[in-house]
Amino acid sequence: MKKYRLLAMLSAAMILLAGCGSDDSSSSAEADKPADGTSAVTDASDGSEAEPAKDKPASERNSKFVETADYPKLKELYKDDFKFGCAISTTIQNTPEYSELVCEQFNSYTAENAMKPEATLDQKEALSDPDKYNEHVPLNFSNMKTCLDYAQEHGFAVRGHTLVWHSQTPEWFFCVGFQKKNGTVDRDTMLKRMENYIKDVLEWTNENYPGLIYAWDVVNEAISDSKGMRKESKWYEVVGEDFVQKAFEYARKYAAADVKLFYNDYNAYQSRKRKDIIEMLQPIVDAGNIDGMGLQSHVGLYLNPIEFKTAIKDYYKKLGLEIHITELDLGKDKSEDWETKQEELYKKLFTAFKELKADGVPLTSVTVWGLTDGMSWRKGENALLFNDDLSRKPAFDGIVAAAG
Repeated sequence: MKKYRLLAMLSAAMILLAGCGSDDSSSSAEADKPADGTSAVTDASDGSEAEPAKDKPASERNSKFVETADYPKLKELYKDDFKFGCAISTTIQNTPEYSELVCEQFNSYTAENAMKPEATLDQKEALSDPDKYNEHVPLNFSNMKTCLDYAQEHGFAVRGHTLVWHSQTPEWFFCVGFQKKNGTVDRDTMLKRMENYIKDVLEWTNENYPGLIYAWDVVNEAISDSKGMRKESKWYEVVGEDFVQKAFEYARKYAAADVKLFYNDYNAYQSRKRKDIIEMLQPIVDAGNIDGMGLQSHVGLYLNPIEFKTAIKDYYKKLGLEIHITELDLGKDKSEDWETKQEELYKKLFTAFKELKADGVPLTSVTVWGLTDGMSWRKGENALLFNDDLSRKPAFDGIVAAAG
């Protein structure tokens, strides 16, 4: 009998242990796409709605996180210069300590992944009646709703990211019957799908969250690293090289009057790529269908701040566009004093941003791409402003120092 009682006790203990999980939410980093366009998983792209983080009493704060309330507030330091934003994942939204820090520091919100096409396009519904949905693909707004509810609740302005992109847009969206085995549709069908997708997203967000979104990245990364337009893109392959112009035409048609329309790209400060971007955007500017240029700024300690500043001036001088720094992070190098160098480069960049403002350049928003190094898509490069325990890095202090 004792033997059976012992077995029962052991079984109960095993069941109890199996039901216990780690509370280390920072251990599973959420990846965004690399700057070279490699795709990555989305966060919360399964259509489920996550509950936003609730404020905790100080006594319930997770002991692995340091207190952050006494940090200088970036959004306050730069309130007279530009909106100061952060790319925010569902992990950040759902972890009270992360949520508290982003609310303290930032006033602009960019969804890290959950407002991208693959998080919104609904293949399951499309496959239920391919003929019905052939030109008007159904969307599932649950992920977007979670993002926008959080932003609205916490007082963020929102950058919409992104509508038309070769990456994190599912291949089935371009296919006959929404199945890869059938091959791609023709140009006219794809243009109708593009227009209806842009129309539905812009009208739904404006109807349900009027005034919340201040800018959309209409097209992302259409220029190649070598020369001219990116050829390895379903948009380019199916529609042709004018897909960028068509996307902005549709966006202007359906966007609310107070929403700014942006083109966004990486390495956009480099002279060759800058030349190609300006050439591509000029007819869109002439048509009145674009408001701004977004420079992603996924770079390293090799960046020359003077070259970067010159590029920003060039976009404004030649195109007359508003400027956003959309995805800033500065990866470390292999030197032992990389933290000091990173601090100095962040300081120089933000000093340059303030100088540009003083010179009349309309730089109106700066966004860092993530909160902590451990959650960054560049994990291991220590590119952001906070350590995993939320302690501030020298990089953060460099930005504070640049504010004056």
